[in-house]
Amino acid sequence: MQSPGVSLNDGFGRFKPRRAGAIGVGLMAGENIFIAGIAEAGYRFYGQNQPGEWHVDLTLGLRPTPRLLALLQSFSTISSGEGRGFIQSSWHKLQTSLVYELSPAWSAQLGAFLTVVGVNAGREFGPLGALWYRF
Repeated sequence: MQSPGVSLNDGFGRFKPRRAGAIGVGLMAGENIFIAGIAEAGYRFYGQNQPGEWHVDLTLGLRPTPRLLALLQSFSTISSGEGRGFIQSSWHKLQTSLVYELSPAWSAQLGAFLTVVGVNAGREFGPLGALWYRF
């Protein structure tokens, strides 16, 4: 059985870092009542003729109890072109998690993420854990 992803038959050429300066521009909007929704869209410009990327992130949060926050999030990245060794790519990921408030300053997050669709992108599936500090 073969895993979906990059073949190593051609060596590690696809994994060589391609570094270029970048600037990201974004716009975020949201509403915070009992159910919070946040939408963020942006574009990242790269130097050295590297294609840019569109980013769209959506977050829906629900607080079933005062100390518990349930999150459903979507993260999308779409390359704006190809050329000079870069291929057209895009990926869309879903993430679900629970955030529990341990104290007024600290919270713990547990969840999972999954790539639901992608073009020339690796598939990801795994657990998520984080500590939040409010300052």
